[in-house]
Amino acid sequence: MVSHPTARRSRLPATLMAAAYFLPACTSNSATSTEAPVLPQHAASASVSGPSPSSHCPCLYVVNRAEPSGTPSMTVYAVKAKKDARPIESIGGSNTGLDRPWGVALDGSDNIYITSTLSESINIYPAGSNGNVAPSATIAGSNAQFDEPAGIALDANNNIYVGNFSNSTVAVFAAGSTGNVSPVQLIAGSNTGLSAPEGVAVDGDDNIYVANSDNNSITVFAAGSTGNVLPIRDISGSSTGLDRPTGIALDSNDDVYVANYQTTSANGSVEVFAAGATGNVAPVVTIAGEKTKLVHPYGVALDAAGKIHVANWSTSVIDAFAARAHGDAKPAGVLEGKKTRIATPVGIFVR
Repeated sequence: MVSHPTARRSRLPATLMAAAYFLPACTSNSATSTEAPVLPQHAASASVSGPSPSSHCPCLYVVNRAEPSGTPSMTVYAVKAKKDARPIESIGGSNTGLDRPWGVALDGSDNIYITSTLSESINIYPAGSNGNVAPSATIAGSNAQFDEPAGIALDANNNIYVGNFSNSTVAVFAAGSTGNVSPVQLIAGSNTGLSAPEGVAVDGDDNIYVANSDNNSITVFAAGSTGNVLPIRDISGSSTGLDRPTGIALDSNDDVYVANYQTTSANGSVEVFAAGATGNVAPVVTIAGEKTKLVHPYGVALDAAGKIHVANWSTSVIDAFAARAHGDAKPAGVLEGKKTRIATPVGIFVR
Protein backbone atom coordinates (compact mmCIF):
# COMPACT_ATOMS: atom_id res chain seq x y z
CA MET A 1 0.00 0.00 0.00
CA VAL A 2 1.23 3.48 -0.84
CA SER A 3 1.65 5.60 2.27
CA HIS A 4 -0.42 8.75 2.49
CA PRO A 5 1.65 11.79 1.51
CA THR A 6 -0.09 14.29 3.79
CA ALA A 7 1.93 14.21 6.94
CA ARG A 8 3.41 16.85 9.15
CA ARG A 9 7.14 17.45 9.08
CA SER A 10 7.58 15.27 12.15
CA ARG A 11 6.02 12.35 10.25
CA LEU A 12 6.50 11.55 6.56
CA PRO A 13 8.32 14.07 4.34
CA ALA A 14 5.73 14.70 1.62
CA THR A 15 2.64 16.87 1.91
CA LEU A 16 -0.12 17.83 -0.58
CA MET A 17 -3.71 19.37 -1.96
CA ALA A 18 -6.41 20.74 -4.52
CA ALA A 19 -8.39 23.76 -5.54
CA ALA A 20 -11.98 24.43 -6.41
CA TYR A 21 -13.35 25.41 -9.81
CA PHE A 22 -16.42 27.37 -8.66
CA LEU A 23 -14.99 30.48 -7.01
CA PRO A 24 -17.51 33.21 -6.27
CA ALA A 25 -17.31 36.45 -4.32
CA CYS A 26 -15.90 37.08 -0.86
CA THR A 27 -16.78 39.68 1.74
CA SER A 28 -13.57 39.96 3.69
CA ASN A 29 -12.82 42.92 5.92
CA SER A 30 -10.26 44.15 3.43
CA ALA A 31 -10.21 47.80 2.50
CA THR A 32 -7.90 47.26 -0.42
CA SER A 33 -8.63 47.11 -4.14
CA THR A 34 -10.46 44.12 -5.59
CA GLU A 35 -8.55 44.40 -8.86
CA ALA A 36 -6.12 41.69 -9.89
CA PRO A 37 -2.52 42.59 -9.05
CA VAL A 38 -0.50 44.48 -11.63
CA LEU A 39 2.50 42.25 -12.13
CA PRO A 40 5.98 43.43 -13.15
CA GLN A 41 7.86 41.94 -16.07
CA HIS A 42 10.03 38.87 -15.54
CA ALA A 43 13.60 39.53 -14.55
CA ALA A 44 14.72 35.98 -15.26
CA SER A 45 15.43 34.67 -18.71
CA ALA A 46 12.48 32.48 -19.65
CA SER A 47 9.58 32.03 -22.01
CA VAL A 48 6.28 33.81 -21.43
CA SER A 49 3.76 33.07 -24.13
CA GLY A 50 1.42 36.00 -23.50
CA PRO A 51 -2.25 35.76 -22.59
CA SER A 52 -3.58 32.40 -21.47
CA PRO A 53 -3.89 29.65 -24.12
CA SER A 54 -7.45 30.74 -24.97
CA SER A 55 -7.51 28.99 -28.34
CA HIS A 56 -7.29 25.67 -26.49
CA CYS A 57 -9.30 26.55 -23.38
CA PRO A 58 -11.18 25.80 -21.22
CA CYS A 59 -8.01 24.35 -19.74
CA LEU A 60 -6.92 22.07 -16.94
CA TYR A 61 -4.07 23.29 -14.70
CA VAL A 62 -2.18 20.56 -12.82
CA VAL A 63 0.41 20.91 -10.03
CA ASN A 64 2.99 18.11 -10.22
CA ARG A 65 5.01 17.33 -7.13
CA ALA A 66 7.23 14.97 -9.16
CA GLU A 67 8.27 13.18 -6.00
CA PRO A 68 10.57 11.68 -4.94
CA SER A 69 13.25 12.88 -7.35
CA GLY A 70 11.73 14.78 -10.27
CA THR A 71 11.34 18.49 -11.01
CA PRO A 72 8.14 20.08 -9.69
CA SER A 73 5.97 21.81 -12.27
CA MET A 74 2.56 23.13 -13.22
CA THR A 75 1.29 21.81 -16.56
CA VAL A 76 -1.68 22.99 -18.65
CA TYR A 77 -3.91 20.95 -20.98
CA ALA A 78 -7.02 21.52 -23.02
CA VAL A 79 -9.86 20.30 -20.83
CA LYS A 80 -10.76 17.69 -23.47
CA ALA A 81 -7.21 16.31 -23.65
CA LYS A 82 -6.93 12.53 -23.35
CA LYS A 83 -4.36 9.77 -23.37
CA ASP A 84 -0.70 10.81 -23.78
CA ALA A 85 -1.33 14.47 -24.66
CA ARG A 86 1.48 16.98 -24.38
CA PRO A 87 0.90 20.01 -22.16
CA ILE A 88 0.03 23.27 -23.90
CA GLU A 89 2.18 25.15 -21.42
CA SER A 90 4.19 24.37 -18.29
CA ILE A 91 5.96 26.21 -15.50
CA GLY A 92 9.02 24.42 -14.13
CA GLY A 93 12.69 24.86 -13.39
CA SER A 94 15.11 26.54 -11.00
CA ASN A 95 13.81 30.08 -11.57
CA THR A 96 10.19 29.29 -10.73
CA GLY A 97 10.54 29.10 -6.95
CA LEU A 98 8.39 25.97 -6.89
CA ASP A 99 9.50 24.03 -3.83
CA ARG A 100 7.08 21.20 -3.07
CA PRO A 101 4.15 22.98 -4.76
CA TRP A 102 0.64 22.12 -3.63
CA GLY A 103 -2.38 24.09 -4.87
CA VAL A 104 -3.20 26.18 -7.94
CA ALA A 105 -5.85 28.77 -8.80
CA LEU A 106 -6.31 31.63 -11.26
CA ASP A 107 -7.62 35.15 -10.68
CA GLY A 108 -10.00 37.10 -12.88
CA SER A 109 -7.15 38.14 -15.19
CA ASP A 110 -5.85 34.55 -15.46
CA ASN A 111 -2.75 35.24 -13.38
CA ILE A 112 -1.65 31.91 -11.88
CA TYR A 113 -1.28 31.41 -8.11
CA ILE A 114 0.63 28.36 -6.82
CA THR A 115 1.32 27.54 -3.18
CA SER A 116 4.81 26.30 -2.34
CA THR A 117 5.15 24.52 0.98
CA LEU A 118 8.89 24.42 1.63
CA SER A 119 9.44 28.04 0.63
CA GLU A 120 6.29 29.01 2.62
CA SER A 121 4.96 31.17 -0.19
CA ILE A 122 2.35 31.86 -2.81
CA ASN A 123 4.03 32.33 -6.18
CA ILE A 124 2.17 34.43 -8.76
CA TYR A 125 2.82 34.19 -12.52
CA PRO A 126 1.29 36.24 -15.35
CA ALA A 127 -1.33 34.63 -17.57
CA GLY A 128 0.23 32.39 -20.18
CA SER A 129 3.55 31.93 -18.36
CA ASN A 130 5.55 29.11 -19.88
CA GLY A 131 8.95 27.61 -19.13
CA ASN A 132 11.53 28.30 -16.44
CA VAL A 133 9.98 31.60 -15.37
CA ALA A 134 10.45 33.48 -12.12
CA PRO A 135 7.28 34.50 -10.28
CA SER A 136 6.37 38.11 -10.94
CA ALA A 137 5.11 38.46 -7.37
CA THR A 138 5.05 36.43 -4.18
CA ILE A 139 3.29 36.44 -0.85
CA ALA A 140 5.81 35.32 1.76
CA GLY A 141 7.34 36.29 5.08
CA SER A 142 6.61 36.11 8.78
CA ASN A 143 3.55 38.37 8.58
CA ALA A 144 1.80 35.95 6.23
CA GLN A 145 1.80 33.28 8.99
CA PHE A 146 2.25 30.44 6.52
CA ASP A 147 2.98 26.94 7.76
CA GLU A 148 3.02 24.62 4.75
CA PRO A 149 0.45 26.52 2.65
CA ALA A 150 -1.67 23.98 0.83
CA GLY A 151 -5.04 24.45 -0.85
CA ILE A 152 -5.77 27.79 -2.48
CA ALA A 153 -8.88 29.44 -3.92
CA LEU A 154 -9.63 32.92 -5.25
CA ASP A 155 -13.08 34.45 -5.20
CA ALA A 156 -14.71 36.67 -7.82
CA ASN A 157 -13.14 39.74 -6.16
CA ASN A 158 -9.68 38.11 -6.29
CA ASN A 159 -9.35 37.70 -2.53
CA ILE A 160 -7.04 34.77 -1.77
CA TYR A 161 -7.91 31.86 0.57
CA VAL A 162 -5.17 29.47 1.74
CA GLY A 163 -5.25 26.43 4.02
CA ASN A 164 -2.12 26.00 6.15
CA PHE A 165 -1.53 22.30 6.56
CA SER A 166 0.82 22.24 9.53
CA ASN A 167 -0.68 24.87 11.83
CA SER A 168 -4.32 24.09 10.90
CA THR A 169 -5.39 27.58 9.90
CA VAL A 170 -7.08 29.27 6.97
CA ALA A 171 -5.65 32.64 5.93
CA VAL A 172 -7.41 35.15 3.70
CA PHE A 173 -5.42 37.84 1.85
CA ALA A 174 -6.81 40.93 0.19
CA ALA A 175 -6.88 41.06 -3.59
CA GLY A 176 -3.58 42.26 -4.99
CA SER A 177 -1.57 41.31 -1.90
CA THR A 178 2.15 40.79 -2.44
CA GLY A 179 5.22 40.62 -0.25
CA ASN A 180 5.36 40.13 3.51
CA VAL A 181 1.72 41.01 4.17
CA SER A 182 -0.64 39.96 6.95
CA PRO A 183 -3.87 38.13 6.20
CA VAL A 184 -7.04 40.20 6.54
CA GLN A 185 -8.73 37.15 8.08
CA LEU A 186 -7.18 34.21 9.94
CA ILE A 187 -9.38 31.31 11.03
CA ALA A 188 -7.50 29.53 13.82
CA GLY A 189 -8.09 27.86 17.16
CA SER A 190 -9.68 24.89 18.90
CA ASN A 191 -13.26 25.90 18.07
CA THR A 192 -12.69 25.82 14.32
CA GLY A 193 -12.36 22.05 13.90
CA LEU A 194 -9.52 22.62 11.43
CA SER A 195 -7.08 19.72 11.34
CA ALA A 196 -4.41 19.58 8.63
CA PRO A 197 -6.57 21.47 6.11
CA GLU A 198 -5.89 20.79 2.45
CA GLY A 199 -8.64 21.70 -0.02
CA VAL A 200 -10.32 25.13 0.12
CA ALA A 201 -13.36 26.42 -1.80
CA VAL A 202 -15.75 29.38 -1.62
CA ASP A 203 -19.47 29.32 -2.49
CA GLY A 204 -21.80 31.95 -3.95
CA ASP A 205 -22.67 33.24 -0.48
CA ASP A 206 -18.98 33.67 0.35
CA ASN A 207 -18.94 30.74 2.78
CA ILE A 208 -15.56 28.97 3.07
CA TYR A 209 -15.34 25.17 2.69
CA VAL A 210 -12.30 23.30 4.00
CA ALA A 211 -11.27 19.63 3.64
CA ASN A 212 -9.51 18.48 6.83
CA SER A 213 -7.35 15.43 6.20
CA ASP A 214 -6.43 14.60 9.80
CA ASN A 215 -9.92 14.46 11.35
CA ASN A 216 -11.81 13.36 8.21
CA SER A 217 -14.17 16.31 8.02
CA ILE A 218 -15.44 19.14 5.87
CA THR A 219 -15.85 22.38 7.83
CA VAL A 220 -17.82 25.34 6.49
CA PHE A 221 -17.30 28.89 7.78
CA ALA A 222 -19.49 31.93 7.30
CA ALA A 223 -18.29 34.71 5.01
CA GLY A 224 -15.84 37.01 6.73
CA SER A 225 -15.05 34.53 9.52
CA THR A 226 -11.89 35.23 11.47
CA GLY A 227 -10.39 34.10 14.76
CA ASN A 228 -11.32 31.09 16.87
CA VAL A 229 -14.80 30.66 15.40
CA LEU A 230 -17.12 27.68 15.17
CA PRO A 231 -17.97 26.41 11.68
CA ILE A 232 -21.56 26.94 10.58
CA ARG A 233 -21.60 23.37 9.25
CA ASP A 234 -19.45 20.29 9.79
CA ILE A 235 -19.62 17.12 7.69
CA SER A 236 -18.03 14.31 9.69
CA GLY A 237 -18.72 10.87 11.08
CA SER A 238 -18.82 7.24 10.01
CA SER A 239 -21.72 7.69 7.56
CA THR A 240 -19.82 10.24 5.46
CA GLY A 241 -17.23 7.79 4.17
CA LEU A 242 -14.57 10.49 4.51
CA ASP A 243 -11.08 9.04 4.83
CA ARG A 244 -8.26 11.54 4.32
CA PRO A 245 -10.26 14.11 2.32
CA THR A 246 -7.87 16.25 0.33
CA GLY A 247 -9.30 18.14 -2.65
CA ILE A 248 -12.65 19.95 -2.61
CA ALA A 249 -14.76 21.64 -5.28
CA LEU A 250 -18.29 23.04 -5.57
CA ASP A 251 -20.69 22.96 -8.47
CA SER A 252 -23.10 25.75 -9.41
CA ASN A 253 -25.68 24.32 -6.97
CA ASP A 254 -23.13 24.28 -4.13
CA ASP A 255 -23.01 20.49 -4.03
CA VAL A 256 -19.67 19.52 -2.48
CA TYR A 257 -17.22 17.23 -4.32
CA VAL A 258 -14.41 15.71 -2.27
CA ALA A 259 -11.31 13.82 -3.37
CA ASN A 260 -11.10 11.06 -0.76
CA TYR A 261 -7.53 9.75 -0.67
CA GLN A 262 -8.37 6.83 1.63
CA THR A 263 -5.75 5.07 3.69
CA THR A 264 -7.68 2.27 5.34
CA SER A 265 -8.43 -0.15 2.52
CA ALA A 266 -9.67 0.93 -0.92
CA ASN A 267 -7.82 2.98 -3.52
CA GLY A 268 -9.90 6.08 -2.89
CA SER A 269 -13.10 7.71 -4.06
CA VAL A 270 -14.88 10.90 -4.98
CA GLU A 271 -17.67 11.69 -2.52
CA VAL A 272 -20.44 14.17 -3.35
CA PHE A 273 -22.54 15.81 -0.63
CA ALA A 274 -25.75 17.74 -1.20
CA ALA A 275 -25.69 21.51 -0.83
CA GLY A 276 -26.20 22.43 2.81
CA ALA A 277 -25.25 18.97 4.09
CA THR A 278 -24.15 18.89 7.71
CA GLY A 279 -23.44 16.33 10.42
CA ASN A 280 -22.92 12.60 10.04
CA VAL A 281 -24.58 12.35 6.60
CA ALA A 282 -24.03 9.92 3.76
CA PRO A 283 -22.83 11.25 0.41
CA VAL A 284 -25.48 11.47 -2.31
CA VAL A 285 -22.96 10.09 -4.81
CA THR A 286 -19.84 7.97 -4.44
CA ILE A 287 -17.50 7.27 -7.36
CA ALA A 288 -15.28 4.30 -6.50
CA GLY A 289 -14.21 0.91 -7.79
CA GLU A 290 -11.82 -0.83 -10.15
CA LYS A 291 -13.29 0.63 -13.34
CA THR A 292 -12.79 4.21 -12.13
CA LYS A 293 -8.99 3.91 -12.19
CA LEU A 294 -8.91 5.98 -9.00
CA VAL A 295 -5.77 5.36 -6.99
CA HIS A 296 -5.34 7.76 -4.08
CA PRO A 297 -7.10 10.76 -5.64
CA TYR A 298 -5.79 14.09 -4.45
CA GLY A 299 -7.26 16.96 -6.43
CA VAL A 300 -10.74 17.49 -7.85
CA ALA A 301 -12.12 20.20 -10.14
CA LEU A 302 -15.27 20.70 -12.21
CA ASP A 303 -15.54 22.17 -15.68
CA ALA A 304 -18.42 24.26 -17.01
CA ALA A 305 -20.21 21.15 -18.28
CA GLY A 306 -20.06 19.56 -14.82
CA LYS A 307 -17.45 16.98 -15.82
CA ILE A 308 -15.40 15.87 -12.81
CA HIS A 309 -11.59 15.93 -13.14
CA VAL A 310 -9.57 13.99 -10.57
CA ALA A 311 -5.79 13.89 -9.99
CA ASN A 312 -4.47 10.52 -8.82
CA TRP A 313 -1.36 10.85 -6.70
CA SER A 314 -0.13 7.27 -6.86
CA THR A 315 -0.52 6.62 -10.60
CA SER A 316 0.11 10.09 -12.09
CA VAL A 317 -3.19 9.89 -13.96
CA ILE A 318 -5.96 12.47 -14.42
CA ASP A 319 -9.43 10.90 -14.70
CA ALA A 320 -12.38 12.78 -16.19
CA PHE A 321 -15.86 11.54 -15.25
CA ALA A 322 -19.18 12.49 -16.79
CA ALA A 323 -21.25 14.95 -14.79
CA ARG A 324 -23.70 12.27 -13.60
CA ALA A 325 -21.11 9.54 -12.97
CA HIS A 326 -21.64 7.36 -9.90
CA GLY A 327 -20.52 4.04 -8.51
CA ASP A 328 -17.87 2.02 -10.33
CA ALA A 329 -17.98 4.29 -13.38
CA LYS A 330 -15.50 4.14 -16.21
CA PRO A 331 -13.85 7.54 -16.84
CA ALA A 332 -15.02 9.46 -19.89
CA GLY A 333 -11.37 10.29 -20.50
CA VAL A 334 -7.96 9.49 -19.02
CA LEU A 335 -4.87 11.69 -19.28
CA GLU A 336 -1.69 9.68 -18.74
CA GLY A 337 1.70 8.89 -20.22
CA LYS A 338 5.25 10.26 -20.52
CA LYS A 339 4.34 13.03 -22.95
CA THR A 340 1.87 14.52 -20.44
CA ARG A 341 4.70 15.13 -17.93
CA ILE A 342 2.19 14.48 -15.14
CA ALA A 343 4.11 13.30 -12.08
CA THR A 344 2.47 12.77 -8.67
CA PRO A 345 -0.23 15.37 -9.33
CA VAL A 346 -1.78 17.26 -6.42
CA GLY A 347 -3.75 20.46 -6.97
CA ILE A 348 -5.85 20.93 -10.13
CA PHE A 349 -7.96 23.79 -11.47
CA VAL A 350 -10.17 24.36 -14.51
CA ARG A 351 -10.59 27.70 -16.31
